[in-house]
Amino acid sequence: MSAGICGTVDRMRQGWWVLALAGVVSSCGAASKPTTSVVIPEQVAVPAPLAVAPDRPDAGKSASPATPHALPAGSDGPGDAVGMIGEAGRVFPESATTFMLTNNAAMRAHPLGPRLMQLITTVLIVPPSRDLEWVMLAGTLVLGSTRSAVFVSRYSVSEPAADVVSAELMKRLGNAKKTQLGVAGVKSFNAVVDRAERAYLRPQPGVLAIVPSSEGQHVAEVLAKTSIPSAVRPGELVRVSWPHATRVAFPLPHAVKAVRVWITGPSKNELTIAAEGDCSDGAAALDAVDELRERLRNSAPPGFARAMLRPFIEDAAIWADGKVVRYEAKLAEGMLDGFVAFMCMQTPGKAGCPK
Repeated sequence: MSAGICGTVDRMRQGWWVLALAGVVSSCGAASKPTTSVVIPEQVAVPAPLAVAPDRPDAGKSASPATPHALPAGSDGPGDAVGMIGEAGRVFPESATTFMLTNNAAMRAHPLGPRLMQLITTVLIVPPSRDLEWVMLAGTLVLGSTRSAVFVSRYSVSEPAADVVSAELMKRLGNAKKTQLGVAGVKSFNAVVDRAERAYLRPQPGVLAIVPSSEGQHVAEVLAKTSIPSAVRPGELVRVSWPHATRVAFPLPHAVKAVRVWITGPSKNELTIAAEGDCSDGAAALDAVDELRERLRNSAPPGFARAMLRPFIEDAAIWADGKVVRYEAKLAEGMLDGFVAFMCMQTPGKAGCPK
């Protein structure tokens, strides 16, 4: 068992249950052949129309009138698990507060991908394993309230290697026990993590799911016969969706009802962060543009931190496109290094940070 597995299990014991995947799929064995590939094409960038609502009494008088802007690749993309990973997404709860997809294969292929994964690991709870192709998770991803969260991933190690690591993980957990779900070909065990019993399923080669134990049999039955993609969202490194904007942790305009954020890597030394928020109509979107700019400026910290955030506040493109508020900012290589260093200073010893 590798040091990576040990570190994974230790972090999981502290409550970060989704890191258990790294313990199951990290470190050993040759890659197995992917069984299926479902290609979800990138959104082709097209010019956005002027977004002035004709029925608005003061149309065109906003302090921030809409201007033509090319849509970022990935615009109007999915906001739920089915849209991100296909039919396998049906095992995710529709009521989840957050849907997050990390395209680990795409991050490995981009020069800045490893540093982006390092940054994600310091902030979120996604394992930076080289053996993961993608990770899809949904639920309330806050420690102490993950009982209904669902996690599905595609890994690339061989099944014999995964068997060995899974057995070691069960020993380290201490409370794990093998289960028989009555579904042909499914390997599973249960363990109590974050004060709730979880079912760890391998419903088909190269796939792991972690779900509430009460959902174990149902999820096993669905995933055992579902085509699960080996590649997802080409061109996107990360996609996060909040179907209900009121549950987002950062300030948003009141008119925004749902939010989607994603990261692409259009060049080798720069990443693009894009977002879109749904409003009820064009007038609300125009108002939300002004409110978003004001909120970003007011919430920015003073001094060095504000200067570091300038590309995301002062330099970012924010505009209305019909009833959608759009946002686009660039993350250069030097800025990414700065963010990683800053976050590691705030969370010393966190996964992804130097020891």
